[in-house]
Amino acid sequence: MRESVMVESRLRQLEANQYLAAHLHDALSQELALISMETQLHAVDKSVPDEERWRRVSDYTQNALADLRGIITQLRDDGDFKKDGDEPENVVALLRREAAAGDKLLHDHGFSGETVLDSAQDANMHSSELGGLLSLICHEIYTNMLKHAETARPYHVSISLSSSRVCIRYANGIGEQSVAGGGSGLRSLQSLITSMGGDFSHDARDGEWNGTVAIPLR
Repeated sequence: MRESVMVESRLRQLEANQYLAAHLHDALSQELALISMETQLHAVDKSVPDEERWRRVSDYTQNALADLRGIITQLRDDGDFKKDGDEPENVVALLRREAAAGDKLLHDHGFSGETVLDSAQDANMHSSELGGLLSLICHEIYTNMLKHAETARPYHVSISLSSSRVCIRYANGIGEQSVAGGGSGLRSLQSLITSMGGDFSHDARDGEWNGTVAIPLR
């Protein structure tokens, strides 16, 4: 009985740590990636004035610090970490949030285009594993567009959910900074999606980069 209590305690601690790691990733990864991108582009892309570049870095930094303070406050107040209660975020709500954030990110940097979300009611499900993967996919898609796409050509992202799968299709013009065949982030993401039984394909044709992600709902 003593051993069972100890095992249960360790499992609860591991679960809390996983929630904390997931929330830290969701809250900070995009801001930190954008800060890194802005500092790298400063040396090669002179079309953006230094004042605007550093204003963006300052905004991203303030957002990251605000998110981090919120996490620390919750840990102090609760003595434990809980992400949106005891159940993971609704997958439809998560995709809607990621789509809005991705569109805002690209529009703020001079892109035109939109994300369209089509969801069947019976796909209104909860899954922490699926939610984490979808957040990572959306982050990679929008960040790659920001770094490598052509701003003069509108982008398009369509996300559809059914009772059996999630499908994300995206297209954007190929910019001067585009990586032939996709970067290491896309290759790592493809391996992860495949390991979960999904498919990830992408190619370039007629000056446009196209990609499709399909993940079964199990």
